[in-house]
Amino acid sequence: MSDPVDDSAEWIIGQIAEEAKLVGQPLSDDELTLLHLPAALADTGDKRPQILSLNNRLVALARQRMVHAKAMGQPCTKVRRGLRVPTDWYYHYTRMVESQYSGVVASIMQNAMQANAMSGEQKNWTSR
Repeated sequence: MSDPVDDSAEWIIGQIAEEAKLVGQPLSDDELTLLHLPAALADTGDKRPQILSLNNRLVALARQRMVHAKAMGQPCTKVRRGLRVPTDWYYHYTRMVESQYSGVVASIMQNAMQANAMSGEQKNWTSR
């Protein structure tokens, strides 16, 4: 039997990977492996530039995928003032947050749902 939190992480990774393929920028095997690592382990000195680049790329892809899902009419949930996301995204993201999932994908999703400080954003993402 699989862990429900791992299932949520895999679902999100799968959605981002599909969006990456759609825009002609598929994720490499190394990038997919990195997403599964604990954030503290992945964010070491030699991997820091790779993590920064990957974070910024995947935050944009996750947001784009959510916007596309909303445009297709998927049910949405209000996360906070100014942000509504597809309910399935909210469900999987919340499951990771509440369990304190430590994988890199959780950090990327936190940056996607809020302000992506790693790219210099100072205001939370909005999408109505």
